[in-house]
Amino acid sequence: MFKTIHITGIGVYSAVVVLFAFYVAICRFREGSNTLIALRRFRSFGIVIGLSMGAIFFGGVGLQYAPDGVFIFQVPEFSGLMSLKYLVFLVLWISSFHLEIWTLQGIRSIDPDLNLLPSEIGQDYVAASNRVSNQLICNTGLLFALIYISTQ
Repeated sequence: MFKTIHITGIGVYSAVVVLFAFYVAICRFREGSNTLIALRRFRSFGIVIGLSMGAIFFGGVGLQYAPDGVFIFQVPEFSGLMSLKYLVFLVLWISSFHLEIWTLQGIRSIDPDLNLLPSEIGQDYVAASNRVSNQLICNTGLLFALIYISTQ
């Protein structure tokens, strides 16, 4: 059960973050009104990202502490690679929360009701969307690093 939850969380989180990272980055470099649409779509997936990150965490804790179906808390012995894996996940988790709460706040404050027209996009919106795009790309890099470390 924990493995299914963990893998589902990883799959959903990976799909949403990686797809939107590429989508927003492409729109950003094309400098069109598509960035506005891409970020609105990304904002609508916030709950999916949060729930999938929770599934990754819950499933991972279950895999670590309940391998035999019984939850026993004990401090595991960490190897160098295992410590690196947990450290990268912690940074990714914090960065995901930061993205959802604080980085997107610049976009939410400029376009709170999703009524902004493409012709009304100003420098503040461009700067805020660049911060979102940069952090999405960073989260994608962290995710790929975590997947790579996990397969070693």
